Amino acid sequence: GERALDVVPQPGIEIGHTGIIAHRRSAAGLPDARPALSLVNMAANPQEGSMPEVFVYTRVPCGWCGAVKKQLDKHGYPWREIRADQDEAAMTFLMNQHAYTVPQVFVGPNRVGGYEDTVAAIGSGEFDRLYQATPAGEPPHTAG
Repeated sequence: GERALDVVPQPGIEIGHTGIIAHRRSAAGLPDARPALSLVNMAANPQEGSMPEVFVYTRVPCGWCGAVKKQLDKHGYPWREIRADQDEAAMTFLMNQHAYTVPQVFVGPNRVGGYEDTVAAIGSGEFDRLYQATPAGEPPHTAG
């Protein structure tokens, strides 16, 4: 089963899904001082400093959240987990999107949906089309 991680904010550090720790750097190459509260799938996204385009909004406990992350891993899509139960802005964003369940998967600013929607989009090729067309960026709940 899923094992919850105790994620402690550390300036400039993200704790990887596979246990790898990546140090974030600013454009100038200096350590990034923003707290890292997100889990990043470093196995699918090994390049330090690159930002995944797929955002998975979750909470703990959530079995379907683990299942959708496994599907993304299986198909080679890097993802960034955003714990809506620990991030008030993320929770507000989901409520404004009328997304009342988790997981909620976004490719950039584009909402794919929950587990079943994501698996269907991967199967139909729509997820890959959207993924290829979407530039890297910040999570949609941080857009101004």
